[in-house]
Amino acid sequence: MNYGDTLILSCEGMGHIEHPNAHHELSTATIICEGGDTFQNEEWLNSPAPFSLFKCKFPPNYSSRRTDRLCFDDNRVMEVGYNVENVFYPLYETCFNEAGLNVIYSKYTQRPYNSLYQTRVFRPFFIANDHYGYIPVDSLFSPSGQKMAVAQLVGPLIDTYITKTEFLSRGHLAAKTDFVFAFGERATFHYVNCAPQWTGFNGGNWNTLEVDLRNHIHTEGYHTIIYTGTYGVTKLHNVDGRKVEIYLHTDDNNNPVIPVPEYFYKVVYEPKRRCGIAFVGINNPYYTQVEARQKFFCDDLCRHNSNFSWLSWHPDNPIEGYTFCCSIPDFRTTVRHLPALQVLLYVVLTLVFKESHGGIVKPKLDMINFDLKDGENYETESQEKDAPQILLKEHNQADEPTIFRLKRSDNVIEEENLGTTMSWYKVTWRYSRLDDNDSKFRNINS
Repeated sequence: MNYGDTLILSCEGMGHIEHPNAHHELSTATIICEGGDTFQNEEWLNSPAPFSLFKCKFPPNYSSRRTDRLCFDDNRVMEVGYNVENVFYPLYETCFNEAGLNVIYSKYTQRPYNSLYQTRVFRPFFIANDHYGYIPVDSLFSPSGQKMAVAQLVGPLIDTYITKTEFLSRGHLAAKTDFVFAFGERATFHYVNCAPQWTGFNGGNWNTLEVDLRNHIHTEGYHTIIYTGTYGVTKLHNVDGRKVEIYLHTDDNNNPVIPVPEYFYKVVYEPKRRCGIAFVGINNPYYTQVEARQKFFCDDLCRHNSNFSWLSWHPDNPIEGYTFCCSIPDFRTTVRHLPALQVLLYVVLTLVFKESHGGIVKPKLDMINFDLKDGENYETESQEKDAPQILLKEHNQADEPTIFRLKRSDNVIEEENLGTTMSWYKVTWRYSRLDDNDSKFRNINS
């Protein structure tokens, strides 16, 4: 803080603020920075006081509130934070499915200083603030509660799945140590910020990602927005050999609620550079490697990529959790939870046309990379003499070009792309006839 900056302290609901220089009791007070760790309030303190001596007898209570804002699929945004003198100060927000009782994602910021979090902070019990109604969410996560719930779905195989070393934990979305101070760390213990997560994954690759990412953001100086969420419902074999979706409860209308997610994801986005990536983990230690690979829904950007040498997870370890990385455009083709993000994408695509029977042309694709400069347009020379060609994509400013993924089929080639303020769009090239040496093609924007 700078000299003259003000800070509000509060022990609201837990008595008064304790400090040896205070000459009367206050539960909430404003203090002014005098330089270093010294603060002053002449109406309350006898003399300037070191910050480390301000204390509450007990930690204040955090809470959540239901907002009027909507998120994915018209679900409701919840905010988690603290009430101080009838003003609510949110620390993070979540997109919460009130019908299915599952968290879609938690959203918060992560800066370089987040790696310097307060240590030895007491871990409180999770709270629900009535978001789960009459459903006993605490007991459902208990060892006996989850075992009983899963046993109703898989039968006698339950002892194969829920064991002393592998069971369902309360998996944080916004992690405890993603917040710097104790009051922020404690506020992550809320049921609108957690989902059932297999304990090996929770303490394995998911924890590795959280630690490595915090350190990487600190090292590189990134100012990021994080969306940590869940997707799908995981499956286990029942006694009949059939795969069944796993939930922790069935409500009074016989609807399954509190799903065990198939995936946990963490989308990291830096608004200043308009770039980002999605880290994804499979939340099931009982899939074979073949089954897990079939569930990868994008090209894994992190695998064998020296740009991610800072990431120390073990992506093929089933106990620690199968993991992979996606570009944001690829991620969004499967998981459409997030609001629109501006992501820069550079592509130079050359279509070289070859004539076939009946005047139908089949495009040959050549990928060419350029070191583009602001405001400049480039033309390319064809690799085949006199072949017509098209240069697509306007140049946008970015530090480095990014390669895109083409989807191929017998008669369609698609490029998926986020170089726009829209959430995504698709450009499709189809085989066309040549009329007078001119090609006809259609751009389909959706």
